[in-house]
Amino acid sequence: MANILEPQPELAQFIRTECSKQNWEGIISRIRPNTIFFDAIVTRAMARHIPTLDYYSGGLPIPSKIMSKSMHVPRLGVI
Repeated sequence: MANILEPQPELAQFIRTECSKQNWEGIISRIRPNTIFFDAIVTRAMARHIPTLDYYSGGLPIPSKIMSKSMHVPRLGVI
């Protein structure tokens, strides 16, 4: 892996700076600005966390807010 991946100190510093801010609202959109949606498979019991996903995603569309599986699997759609 070390042959493929290289350190990105500027990106690391940017993420560190964003994560050290008091307000994490929209953190996903700030760190990954090309994100176009936040896809999450949420069971009925986990549906109460949708407002939290909205908060951290900065209002990105969440296309699958329905009960589908027994797991919560978040994904980001990035172009």
